[in-house]
This record gives sequence, C-alpha cells and structure tokens, in this order.
Amino acid sequence: MKELRAPILMPNELEQFFDDQKVKDENGIVRLARGHDGNCVFLKWGRCSIYERRPLECQLYPWLINYEDGVLSLRIDPRCSDYQSAVPQQPPAYLYSLAKEFLERFQEAQD
Repeated sequence: MKELRAPILMPNELEQFFDDQKVKDENGIVRLARGHDGNCVFLKWGRCSIYERRPLECQLYPWLINYEDGVLSLRIDPRCSDYQSAVPQQPPAYLYSLAKEFLERFQEAQD
C-alpha cells in the first residue's frame, strides 16, 4: 500500500504550529510532522488533540484529497477501518467544496 502523506499546511495555518510540528517535503511543501510511530504528532490516544484548530485538510478526514491531471477526487483513508462501513461511498457535496477551497488555497500558495 502506498504511504499516505501528512496533511499540507496552508500559509495561514503555519504560525499556529511549532517548527518541530511541521516539516517540508521533497517539493518544499510544508506538512504536519509525523511521530515516531508514523502517525500525526497530534494523534493522542486515537484522537486528534488539536481538533478545534486542525488544518483544513484534516477537516476532510476520513476523506483524502486526490488531485491528478486536473481532476479532483476524494477517497476514504484505507487505514481507517472504522469508517469503511459507516461512511457513504460517495462523499457529501460540502466535502467537495471544502476540498476545492483547499486546492485553491494550495495553488495560490504555490504561485
């Protein structure tokens, strides 16, 4: 299974995290750091410890953003077995608008 990347941080989200809580990937994109166990540094006892101020990409979870060849799609995190049966196979429309907002912000930051 392909390794899932850590969530991307938007420019307006960077200041709320300390340097050891974020990392630049090979493309220079700033993401949340992962702990020694490979999980998000904010995942504590199976729950998000920053839920109220989590990044936009995290707000979509358990849906993951996939953007390839100009096509936006969402899929359920395959590691999240609790959601596999509980979540509808097609994401709700509001998630697409959140994902679109995320991609627009990301593209603006890259320009």
